[in-house]
Amino acid sequence: MRHEPLDPRPPEEDPVLHQHLVLLEQFSPRLGFADRVLLNVWLPLPPYLAGIRERAQSLLAARRIWLFAAPFLVGAAVTLVSTVVFVATHPQFVATAWGWFVQHGILVAWQAATSALAGLLATLLAMLGVGSLSGATVAAVASTAVVLWLVCAWGLSRTLRTDVLHRNSLHAQR
Repeated sequence: MRHEPLDPRPPEEDPVLHQHLVLLEQFSPRLGFADRVLLNVWLPLPPYLAGIRERAQSLLAARRIWLFAAPFLVGAAVTLVSTVVFVATHPQFVATAWGWFVQHGILVAWQAATSALAGLLATLLAMLGVGSLSGATVAAVASTAVVLWLVCAWGLSRTLRTDVLHRNSLHAQR
């Protein structure tokens, strides 16, 4: 089956060219040609994925981060492996220790924590010269602590975001 020639001009305009185009053999590319071509087509990432990729690359490329994180990663890995090996080789000891902790340890830890907090609160009240605290004072101190925590979290996020924005502007200037 013959297809129409690819030349859009009428045959009367250039009869020699039309005759050569009609005589051309029709062919199709080898199997998988379209797939091989599409593998080389570059499509840009969506902006949100590009941002994530750039942040990951900048974190992974910074040597100082790896120099700082490597000892912690090795320490965590050694601790995890040694814990797993110890639990696997001493199951009776682990079962006995867990049983004691459930029966006595939680109570001991609770008593130690409450006595330490009571002593800290008594010392704090003595330093402030207050005999006892009213409910309104406790509520005011708690709400102030929450507000201060939120302000610190906001400041930290601004500091980190400013660093990223500054770093991005430096990359854009290159």
